[in-house]
Amino acid sequence: MKKIILCIVLFFSFSSVLVASADAKLKDSPKTGYNLFFGSKTAVYNKPNGKKITTPPMSFGKFGEPGEPNYVKVIKFSNGGWVKVKYTTKNVKKNGHLLLNKTGYMKTNNLRARAQDGTRAFVKSSNVKLYAKPSTSSKAIKKIALGTRVEINFKGAFDHANFIKVNYVKSGKKYTGYVKKK
Repeated sequence: MKKIILCIVLFFSFSSVLVASADAKLKDSPKTGYNLFFGSKTAVYNKPNGKKITTPPMSFGKFGEPGEPNYVKVIKFSNGGWVKVKYTTKNVKKNGHLLLNKTGYMKTNNLRARAQDGTRAFVKSSNVKLYAKPSTSSKAIKKIALGTRVEINFKGAFDHANFIKVNYVKSGKKYTGYVKKK
């Protein structure tokens, strides 16, 4: 009898957790305020197509040893392949995070959304279409704004040569579809 009661209690406990998580509103895919990582010799400029300010180090560590990757924080994307960022050239931390105390512009072609695992990507063009199927003749589900970060959906993400399967959240609703590779 005790086993039956315990099973019923566990069932209702799990079902209430499932209901609570289903009702939780999803956070929208961010357009600003997220971190990007960059390749070596990626320069920072005072404005798009402006004067080069510096080339921050790609990572911080002792010579010959792998170091902690450096990153930038997105302030705003602009057309023409540029993004305004907060960055640092020194390994100074505050609350365990790099102190990003300078502002400048970087070209988007050397930036990536995640250093190690490649689970995220960001939109480098204006109004990229999210398609229901991996074809431009397929229905466009949504348009994704320049600079929006999306999650790569690894169930079939790279099965199609010209498309990547992604998850995109807008107004608390999750959309899964395909974006065309550039």
